[in-house]
Amino acid sequence: MLEQIEASALQQLGDSLNKPDHGSATLSVNGKEVQVRVRRMRSGKVVYGYGYYGVRMERTLLLQLLCSDPDCPQCKQTQSNWRSLHGEPIKVPEHKKKDSYSFKPLFEEAALSSQGRKYIARPAVLSCLTPCPANVHPATILQKQGWDLFDAAGFVAGGQVTDPKTGFGQPLFPSIATVQTWLDHQST
Repeated sequence: MLEQIEASALQQLGDSLNKPDHGSATLSVNGKEVQVRVRRMRSGKVVYGYGYYGVRMERTLLLQLLCSDPDCPQCKQTQSNWRSLHGEPIKVPEHKKKDSYSFKPLFEEAALSSQGRKYIARPAVLSCLTPCPANVHPATILQKQGWDLFDAAGFVAGGQVTDPKTGFGQPLFPSIATVQTWLDHQST
């Protein structure tokens, strides 16, 4: 998205030295104005400037504010700091009132079946090397939720899948639906 705004601003600049030595482009993201300014120095070098909600900033900071990954710790911290600095309300999840005597299992299980066989899916927390979607910082290890599959004999499938080229990982089964789909494809 930011690359598109940069390209639009650069297009205003043009190739000729007779054209204006500056350009800008703006886009509204989540109700906030993102601005990219570009200018050509006398040496011919192109320099970019960035703004968010009327505040000048570096590209990396803008990328962190625009990052949409809820698991990215650096971006979450930057966005939280921004909200507190600019007086925006911080979204706090609502807590439902619970009865003090309610009983809950230690962990949840889901019973599944395929081709007459019974399986149990159990939640798993996996340490996965994950890239930043905004390319603001190097890949970090994040705890991701997934599911492992068991039958009467023991472990069947689950864990994480690692891309051999990049080393980035993700849960094999991020949801119960993916476990059921996998089971359905195994039996065909």
